[in-house]
Amino acid sequence: MAELEKVKRKTFADILVSEGIVSQEVMKKALKAQWSEGISIELYLINKGYVNEDTLISVLTKKFPLKFVDLSVIQPDPEAVDHIPYRIAKKYVLIPLRKSGRSLAVVMGNPLNREMAGELKKVTDLKIIPFVGRVSEILDYIQTYYSEEIQKEEEEISAPTAYGKLKGEVGLTLQSNMNFENFELSACNEVAYSFAKSFAETRGVENTRLFIFGKEGYGKTHLLNAVGNYILEHENFRGVLYTDAIKFMDLLNNIKSDKDLKKFRLSHVETDVFLFDDLDLLLGHDYAQNQLLYVLMELHLQEKQFIFTSSVPLKALSGMNKKLISIIETSIASPIEPPDKELKMKILKKKLSNLDLGSDVLDLIQKGAEDNLRILNAIINEVITLSRMGKKIDTSVIKVILKTYR
Repeated sequence: MAELEKVKRKTFADILVSEGIVSQEVMKKALKAQWSEGISIELYLINKGYVNEDTLISVLTKKFPLKFVDLSVIQPDPEAVDHIPYRIAKKYVLIPLRKSGRSLAVVMGNPLNREMAGELKKVTDLKIIPFVGRVSEILDYIQTYYSEEIQKEEEEISAPTAYGKLKGEVGLTLQSNMNFENFELSACNEVAYSFAKSFAETRGVENTRLFIFGKEGYGKTHLLNAVGNYILEHENFRGVLYTDAIKFMDLLNNIKSDKDLKKFRLSHVETDVFLFDDLDLLLGHDYAQNQLLYVLMELHLQEKQFIFTSSVPLKALSGMNKKLISIIETSIASPIEPPDKELKMKILKKKLSNLDLGSDVLDLIQKGAEDNLRILNAIINEVITLSRMGKKIDTSVIKVILKTYR
């Protein structure tokens, strides 16, 4: 697919709109379905009757160096099919056709899908030669050649499962009020925000590992929850497990048998995105570090996504399991700096906008909170509560509140 990558400049969606095949409004619906339902753009457009298969094939073969394969007269080789797992074939609407040496010919509904190219590299080291085929014929062959996997999937869906419950027991509940939209930006946190947003948006293709560090109250937990909430809101095929050092160790302390330990390990590995808060709290807890190492090695081998946060950088965790740190070191490392005056004032003005407080009051609050956003929000909540009780908020009231946090 390297030659195809060189000539790609626009996305498949851009091309269909610019060529007048579909309107911008229809494409917005298709893109929304792609994110929310995990359905490919071409399959959505065909199913909804916005385009027909031959039109899509015509656009792809005229605009790009792609050849059409008529699957009604050419049958895929079962040995070739074995090189691509069902989940990839189903997700991206493709069917392997022939294997020749170190090359694998694959018939696709949309060979321009960049995410698909990244996923294929993860599951095979063969050179992918892309061809265009009719979506309906590809789907028919997927049903035929992956029948055992499809039957197993249907049985798993229909069978009762306790995994949802188990997952809730294992991890922590994501805080719905912590998202990217309400994360206030300033120079002190915009880099970490950008990395976290990219991690959430690229659907496991890029920026698959991230390490965010900064002291308590800088916004690390907010970003971790924002990533989890974004993925769960926009996708239905990637699972998220959010936990922290305290929850992890509490569960380990309750393990009574080897069977329980196996269940504990498995439950932390059976996810697509692993979010772990407060890594530094595992310092001095060797057993917990060893169990986290097992989990992380499995996630690493399966090329799963993960984010770790810590109140200190990795170099300050030298007393921790070296193998554990070596895996985390493969992540993009991003610091969050102490919240500056600009950031604190943004938060104050947004959350206390209805109280019409003077600049002297706001300035006193932001100074009193120092560099801890958790304390800042606690003060804000007290101010709101006192105001609702009829208390006039001035500098003298703020000084009394601040005594609690000093």
